[in-house]
Amino acid sequence: FSLLSPFFFFAVNPCISVEVYTPGELTVENGTLAKLSCTFKSSEVVHSTTVIIWRFKDEGSTSEPVKVLVYMGGKPYPSDSRFKERTTWVGDLNKKDASIQIDKVTFKDNGTYICEVMMPNDVGGKPKELKLRVVEKGNLPMSNVPFLVGIICAAIGGILLIAIIVFAVVITKKKKSRKSYTG
Repeated sequence: FSLLSPFFFFAVNPCISVEVYTPGELTVENGTLAKLSCTFKSSEVVHSTTVIIWRFKDEGSTSEPVKVLVYMGGKPYPSDSRFKERTTWVGDLNKKDASIQIDKVTFKDNGTYICEVMMPNDVGGKPKELKLRVVEKGNLPMSNVPFLVGIICAAIGGILLIAIIVFAVVITKKKKSRKSYTG
């Protein structure tokens, strides 16, 4: 039995799995920039040996994903693929953010992006996927935010109107009750 045996290593240093998160889907307009968000959670301290790998798989492709960017040793290394000149590291490992940005996205950028975080003591974490949809300018899906803001404003306005009416009725009744008193 040796202290260097795998059994001893795992018994003394139990493996913890890093958890990776992406929004799952992102829709952007052709020719704009796309921020591919990826965050992670770990009980371990982020270390200089932490490695982030971003890969891309074409929509409908059965081939292996290509590397978009590798971040290691505190530096980003864009791949030699079509993303090299357009990809920027925008993450901050101290904030457990492994995001990247792709400038001037085109329809060829439609597909699945895979974010993988590897930490020295956090093994077995699963990479997460983000599906990017590039659409023509002016064709972004409508946001529900304006609709929700409208509903909230209408509700607040309705409540204020009811409060004003109730206040006016109470004041009117008090004035009438004072006039009818003949003490």
